[in-house]
Amino acid sequence: MNDAAEPPSPWSSDEVPVSSPPTAVVWNDPTTTADRAVPPDEGVDSTDAERDEQTSRRPVVIGLLSVVALVVVGLLVWPRDSNDDSVGAPPVRSDAPVTTLGTLPERADDDADESGNPDDDSGGPDTSEQSDGSERTLQRIDLPAPVAANVDPTELIVQSTDGTVHTISLPSGSVRSVDLGTTNIGDGFGGGSMIAGPDAAMVSTFGTTVIVPRSGVPVVIDRAQFGDGASSDQVSPYGWVTGASGETLFVVAVYDPTDDSQASFLITTDGIAAAPSAATFSNFSFPIAAQGVQIVNDAGGAYRLDVDGTAERLTDGTVIGASQTEALVRRCDAERTCQFVVRPIDASDGSPAERVIDIPDSLGSRYYGVSLSPDGTAISFTRYGGSPQRVIVELESGDTIEGGTGDFGSDGAWARDGSGEFTSATGQGITYLERTSGDSFVFGEELGQVSAIAARYPESELIDSSIPTSPVGFSTPPASEIGIDLLTTGRIGVLALIDLDAATASSWNAPSTPGSNPATIIVDGPTALVLSSNSESGYLATYGTAQELAEDSLPERPISVGPDGRGLWTRNVQGASDIDQIAVTIDGGPIRQADESTLVVDNATLIGDDGAGSLVFERGGSIYATTGEEPVLLTSGELIALGTSAVLVRECGELLACRLEVIDRESGDRTPVGSDSVLDFAEAATEERDVSLAGSMSPDAGIAMVSLGDLAVVDADGEQSDETWGVVDLATSDVITIDAPDTGQPIIWNADSSYAAFASGGSILLYERSTRSVIEVTGVADVRSLAAIGPEFAPAASGES
Repeated sequence: MNDAAEPPSPWSSDEVPVSSPPTAVVWNDPTTTADRAVPPDEGVDSTDAERDEQTSRRPVVIGLLSVVALVVVGLLVWPRDSNDDSVGAPPVRSDAPVTTLGTLPERADDDADESGNPDDDSGGPDTSEQSDGSERTLQRIDLPAPVAANVDPTELIVQSTDGTVHTISLPSGSVRSVDLGTTNIGDGFGGGSMIAGPDAAMVSTFGTTVIVPRSGVPVVIDRAQFGDGASSDQVSPYGWVTGASGETLFVVAVYDPTDDSQASFLITTDGIAAAPSAATFSNFSFPIAAQGVQIVNDAGGAYRLDVDGTAERLTDGTVIGASQTEALVRRCDAERTCQFVVRPIDASDGSPAERVIDIPDSLGSRYYGVSLSPDGTAISFTRYGGSPQRVIVELESGDTIEGGTGDFGSDGAWARDGSGEFTSATGQGITYLERTSGDSFVFGEELGQVSAIAARYPESELIDSSIPTSPVGFSTPPASEIGIDLLTTGRIGVLALIDLDAATASSWNAPSTPGSNPATIIVDGPTALVLSSNSESGYLATYGTAQELAEDSLPERPISVGPDGRGLWTRNVQGASDIDQIAVTIDGGPIRQADESTLVVDNATLIGDDGAGSLVFERGGSIYATTGEEPVLLTSGELIALGTSAVLVRECGELLACRLEVIDRESGDRTPVGSDSVLDFAEAATEERDVSLAGSMSPDAGIAMVSLGDLAVVDADGEQSDETWGVVDLATSDVITIDAPDTGQPIIWNADSSYAAFASGGSILLYERSTRSVIEVTGVADVRSLAAIGPEFAPAASGES
């Protein structure tokens, strides 16, 4: 084990190994008389001097800043150990969230002490080796003896107040976690904030509803499906039912406070919402939390409501609570003599299968969250008063057990065999109420304060530590091979590798990246840096892992891909010039093999980058590009679109006679673009531009993606938007309108310019050149950020070694 001290910030230091003689030049203010190259030391030969003299005649001066320049400005520091010259990983916050979706193998019986707790120090993260030989960090929590003794597979879905949803697999105690990226509480105007279906859970917070599958990519529900005013809607999960094809459908209630209306929807596990065939909610009906069977109390009794809209009256009484097989019913005769009965859901009133039970007076009329145990021998409910408490009532004896706290609308989280119930602890963690002893056991305090808890009963524990993969689809089938692999993330803490040709998404847990705008992803070989838009959080990721960086270890914005696609450009934290960028490696390690480049320019504005390592800036009315070496003049006019091989510019002469041209960035050759083109209205790139310049022109320089401002372009469907984005064929000037790419996100082309992928409105969109159409990638939601990856990022996933 490497005992070297933790390294300081990889982006701030005052020392760096010097591997070659330094050379440097700075861009000075052209208004000064010292506009010349400034060597850092002696020994400049005559060739350099001649070049410097020529450069001094230009409005600006350029050169290279050497490693010594880095030393002077104090940007990097690296620990050195006489016994070990390796560098450790960047600092990790002690409170960093769990960063994987794997689970532990089942614990052996002899791996516990007499109390039922593990006899080793296994309460913290453990490691397990995957089939590819790599290690992944897994987490397991210690269980009290009564919970560990329950061998029937049960999964607890636990929502913590820190915005994390944990899936606890019993009896192993392994944990899979997803960071939702929000600490908002549930909407819950009656149905609670979470429901657990057989293969996924639904969690609803204020403003966001997420489906968390047992394995696969979490899905953020597009609330626009609920109609106008959806952003202010309150969404409450009421349970799950089984569709006609055996699929899980979540039952939700949607309340719109703008007009005091409510409606019900059925939502698939991939986030598609549809109104049910028959209304579930009205002023005269109220649903019972559905666990495979949807029950509605209405005039005349309680009814089972099937997915196809048909209804069948189950009883002329009222269903108070239900499990997947039995119901608790209150029924009264003509003289209003009432009784409570437990019976199979499909049994008829008066059936011999009914069992008359006594309900304690404490239940009264406040039967919030009444739930039947899976074995039908006990009920639980939340009793309100000085403080909410969960109460279990033994149906045979009438004995009660109290403990933990209750959640309004919760339908209980029972152990599979009905031996006890899980509820929120009064402080941190989970309370288990055991029926046999009547005792309460608190565990999982490391989960923090729990706001909601639910349970499901799988056939077996999910102990596969491989990275889960799920299928993706397309709104229309692609015409040919796409040739693009993507790394994506969104509001919730998940990274997904999208293989568009294989139509799969492999996902793993990661820290969330808060901020009003999307995060930035920069990929360098097998490693990716993800930085939030507010620069307050970020992490390094490899395939299947994510490691949160300490706040003082984050690069300074603006950031972009580094020279030649290696490392990244970041703002010099001690720089004073208008543009003061430095290139460093993506993981903050020694830069002996990296291109130590800087760009220092006064009286200039950084506009963006080309996605391949060149920074683009404006100075004195002209646009330049540089990788840290001598800048290249792109145009003295307006930059419309930028590609790796060419640029689209608009230059105007006297009398405002303007022309559009494509300029080859290597040869300087110019190709005019036809007059009277829609591109005459294209907006020029400025520092206020929200959409990334990267990829705005295809690699073969034949297509440009541009903002057409307020130009009224009507698409094939007759739709017109206030701000039109268009894909323009530069040879024919043909244009199709598209949804605007998301803020700061690149447009990613394949090698032959036949497809381009970009993020828009939480989705991945594909421009297909052969059909001049846009295809939506389905099965992947919450895509706010994306980057292109190569096979070196995920050799195991791509089958390469």
